[in-house]
Amino acid sequence: MKSLTLRGLRGGVGCTTLIAALGYALHQLRQRVLLLDLCPENMLGLHLNLPWSAAEGWAQADKQQSPWQEAAWCLSQDLWILPYGRLSYAEQQPIAQSLNQQLEHWPERLASLSSHFDWVLIDQKTAEPLSLVACDLEIRVAHADPACHALLQSSLPPDMPLLVNNFDPIRKLQRDIWLLWQQTRPELVPLLIHADEAVPESLACKAPVGHHAPQSLAAKNVASLAAWCLSKE
Repeated sequence: MKSLTLRGLRGGVGCTTLIAALGYALHQLRQRVLLLDLCPENMLGLHLNLPWSAAEGWAQADKQQSPWQEAAWCLSQDLWILPYGRLSYAEQQPIAQSLNQQLEHWPERLASLSSHFDWVLIDQKTAEPLSLVACDLEIRVAHADPACHALLQSSLPPDMPLLVNNFDPIRKLQRDIWLLWQQTRPELVPLLIHADEAVPESLACKAPVGHHAPQSLAAKNVASLAAWCLSKE
């Protein structure tokens, strides 16, 4: 089983949306996929038709000392999601403290699932200084904008792949930054995800973009990203 996480150079670059879309794209390539939400915001399930009112999740199970595996939802054959669950801010604190003190917690859990899945895609908080799970493939996600360009000067290890999301070729500044990164950032993933109205529409429909609008440019971009990830095996 291979593990992958997408983490933003800053907040708001679309990592959760991309994880849902990439999980669906890998599943379309006949991969067995688990989507794991480690973010207290519990947003990943919204992209996969889970009800907003659903409180179930691994954190809720940990709080109640019940089996965490029972919080997983089967979306279709070989496509599963394990949501964080819905907890109050006060209830989240002991969960976060426990995870930070026991960094082997989730690697041990995922090891127990290794025979059931080909991929686990993990949604982790951008603001966390360290990953809660060290993944086989960690991709940093950025917009081609001055803020991300500034952050790139200090916050990205030289061998960590960098993916550009929400790229609008009409905008000259974005084109210029993309061309500069192509020349100066050898870790740049050799494809990008274009800005596409189908992406916010897919969240409104509570579906990954590849399911909601399979012929859209963004869906085709994500399908290419899935193939690129498979090439890294």
